Amino acid sequence: MQVKSTYRDILRISLPVMVAGIAQTILGITDTAFLGRVGEVEMDASSIGGVFYFVMCMIGMALGIGSQIMIARKSGEKRENEIGGIFDQSLVLMILFSIVIFFLIEYLSPLFLNSYLKSKEVINQTNIFLHYRAFGIFFVMIAVSFRSFYVGIAETKVITYSSFVMAGVNIIVDYLLVFGNCGFPKLGIEGAAFASTIAEVCGALYYILHSVFIKTISNYGLLRFKEFSKASVMKILNLSAPIVLQYLFSMGGWFIFFLVIERLGEHQLAIATVIRNTLMIIMMPIWAYFTAANSMVSNEIGQGKSNEVWSLVTKIMKLSALSIGIIIIICLLIPETILSISTSDIHIIHDSMPSFYVICVACFLFSISSILLSAVSGTGATKVTMIIEFIIITLYLSYLYVLTQLNVSIAVFWTGEILYWFTMGIMSFLYLRSNRWKKIIL
Repeated sequence: MQVKSTYRDILRISLPVMVAGIAQTILGITDTAFLGRVGEVEMDASSIGGVFYFVMCMIGMALGIGSQIMIARKSGEKRENEIGGIFDQSLVLMILFSIVIFFLIEYLSPLFLNSYLKSKEVINQTNIFLHYRAFGIFFVMIAVSFRSFYVGIAETKVITYSSFVMAGVNIIVDYLLVFGNCGFPKLGIEGAAFASTIAEVCGALYYILHSVFIKTISNYGLLRFKEFSKASVMKILNLSAPIVLQYLFSMGGWFIFFLVIERLGEHQLAIATVIRNTLMIIMMPIWAYFTAANSMVSNEIGQGKSNEVWSLVTKIMKLSALSIGIIIIICLLIPETILSISTSDIHIIHDSMPSFYVICVACFLFSISSILLSAVSGTGATKVTMIIEFIIITLYLSYLYVLTQLNVSIAVFWTGEILYWFTMGIMSFLYLRSNRWKKIIL
């Protein structure tokens, strides 16, 4: 499907992903919200474990972005007959990659956490959480493959449905297993991990069943696995490998941030957890526009409309900034209510307020800079996005290191997000305006 650089097409692609983002955010904060009412240690452990698992998932999702860019390019060129082969090769890579990630989570995470975390109780509970969460990674990677396909062909409604299935299942199973309701055993943090894993299984199954019943599989020639295409695999890896490294730098820096905060104490980590969940709520629309920018830029180039790319990116940035501006205003009007979603502890809510104001500023910058970065990768310049990320994360971690040498509040640590996104926006803007990406051929 060929897309147009209109507000209507941007919203048509973005809104279903945005609604799906709401469901994904619910999924992301449900475990913490339930465990926040069990105990501070359990909430901290789910936060650390959740961030670690999120890092692993995002690395896998980075692999999917490569195939998404290629599928969007073929769709723009009206070469739909080649899309099935790209999907099949990508799915095989995803499954192989999920095996590697599973062993990283199951066997290496305990060694890593024992080396860097300070609280023994948090370490023990985090290891328990990750042990049961690890099995969900296989289904996450299958879902990512289908998600990349549907975004690439600009049919994103299915993403909404799958996400709500996951969120609904997660809430129900959390309610049953975390607290032991309706005759089920009270499992605490184990129950939360079970709930998320079961939800991921249901999400992947929904994608498969949906694709079968609406005949997407037959129409696009998916799951035929006719033959191994070295050229196709190498193109996917050539696009994806830099994004994998980019996400590794980005998510690794995010995880290191939480390790630094954990060393400040369990109460400070609890504050960081609440702020992380609040950040996810505010950022919901941004990921939708981020996804749209990546796919639509590639599609536009596939149509031979490279000269219209900047106009498209500008429109997406305006919508992103407007959406986030409205959400930030609402959050500033009812900050205690927003923060109370993650915890009922009045002291944690009160102490989170300064950090809350900082992330509101950071999110507005994020609404613009993330679109610019996504547009860069959408042109196929994934190596450039990797270099940008490496430079910025080095600056970010250096900033955090300086702060650890000073006696500053946790709110000051969150100012690193402002530095991070401001620098990313400037570097991405300069590359896009240089027009060097026009020389890239996929």
